[in-house]
Amino acid sequence: MKVRGKFVGWVKEPGILVVHCKKEWKDLLINTRQGLYFESPHYQGWPAVQVNLSSATDADIAEAITRAWKEQAPKKLTANFEMPK
Repeated sequence: MKVRGKFVGWVKEPGILVVHCKKEWKDLLINTRQGLYFESPHYQGWPAVQVNLSSATDADIAEAITRAWKEQAPKKLTANFEMPK
């Protein structure tokens, strides 16, 4: 998945979604949602976090993709965006 040429997310392997994530948020996500968000050695130091799809609800997946999209999309696109309920 991309927005204006920037990566938002991709499926690394079955059951694992990788989404863009600011480095400063990565540890917080992993520590507060253990079992859902994690990091393998391959992604250490990169602005991406892995999502365990077997532990994720539809709302969790939507939140992860939306957060990544908002981080990568130009300000013009995100200016009037509201998170789906």
